[in-house]
Amino acid sequence: MVDYVYPTYSLYCFLFIRDWRGFNSWVHSTILNSSIVCNPPYPPCDDTTQIHYEVILRKVQCWYFENWQPYVGDDFVTRLVKCDNQSNICQDTYRVCIDYSVSPPEIRRILISSILTGPPECQTEVPELPPENDPRYSIYWITTCFATPCGN
Repeated sequence: MVDYVYPTYSLYCFLFIRDWRGFNSWVHSTILNSSIVCNPPYPPCDDTTQIHYEVILRKVQCWYFENWQPYVGDDFVTRLVKCDNQSNICQDTYRVCIDYSVSPPEIRRILISSILTGPPECQTEVPELPPENDPRYSIYWITTCFATPCGN
């Protein structure tokens, strides 16, 4: 379960994200890519009768932005933090296999199901962030919680 996400390059990174579904897909894809090295060898993708590996990714739906200072004297950084006390989650289940139809063979993740355990427990609109170079980026603040899309 991811607790927070923050940029290491620019504190204004989140201002430029317009496709939150794509952003979340990238974050979770990165996590899934890391899981691939844990369980090889995987069965071939074209053999659906064979037992296969599944990777289950459980993620909370509600997040907020926090402009925080990691250490006294450091620059403030805007990060994405999961909201507390959430009972609803999104669970994506992937089949992991090796695709031998390409050379060299590649490990594939195939989405089997995406289940949401209930409606979002927060607003669905992403809060507006201060514009680039706004003086508020040099002080602590948080936004309200907002829902990110379920599914890939």
